[in-house]
Amino acid sequence: MTANIKQITTNKALIDSFSLKIPLDQVKVLDHRLTSETCIYYEELDAVDDILHPPKPWIYESLTGIKIRISLASIPNYNQETGRFDDEPKKYVSLTVSSKLLERDYFDGINKKNIKIIYNAFLDFKVFWCPLSVFLDGIVNDVDICVNMRVPSLDIFSLSLHSIFNQADIRKKHLKIFEDPKGMGLQFNKREWAVPSLPFLKIYHKELELKNR
Repeated sequence: MTANIKQITTNKALIDSFSLKIPLDQVKVLDHRLTSETCIYYEELDAVDDILHPPKPWIYESLTGIKIRISLASIPNYNQETGRFDDEPKKYVSLTVSSKLLERDYFDGINKKNIKIIYNAFLDFKVFWCPLSVFLDGIVNDVDICVNMRVPSLDIFSLSLHSIFNQADIRKKHLKIFEDPKGMGLQFNKREWAVPSLPFLKIYHKELELKNR
């Protein structure tokens, strides 16, 4: 019997992940921890703080390295009729959408052919429910683009990283090479500091990442 081997898409820009925001008034909340305010309990005092805090994010982290975050977000809403922002910001369910949820199709990236797999994966968490049309009509930002490339060996990959580093010139201060048995790669800038003129970029050996993380 011939094994059904999944081919890896290479040398093509793919969507690896993005943030998705869905209007809260268009979803049905199933796990009310998502929308419930929280307070602090002091165990040794057997006392509860009377100050309420915003709801905490719902986080799922699997043994296979998939980490999903679902939380609430508030965005100022511009009213075109009044020509100004509403007094109250609009609330959204904010999702971290990752291609890792595609499992076997992970290397295909997120696209219109497999987005329903992502949608069903979120429904399986039973945190909220919404129609597919609402899911697809959400606000998208923070899009991560990836390109898979084949390299003959770890030595050649390491040589390529150092070659890029040595050609960086004055921008070298933004580069960091990491090499250890569990991972190898090069990072440009930090995600939280990224701007259009100085984006976040990470090159890493995906086989090592899959085996060790």
